[in-house]
Amino acid sequence: MDKIAFISIMHDPNANLLYKLRDALPVIKNIYPHTYVALSNQTSTKINDLL
Repeated sequence: MDKIAFISIMHDPNANLLYKLRDALPVIKNIYPHTYVALSNQTSTKINDLL
């Protein structure tokens, strides 16, 4: 059986995507059983905490 994953790279120093990401995460997790997000070292800690 194939495994499906959502893989992304994120760079968001000002947490501009925080609320959109918060709203989208349940949908993403429902579609993709495995989620991997690589954050740049400048990405807001708020994004890191959310993930």
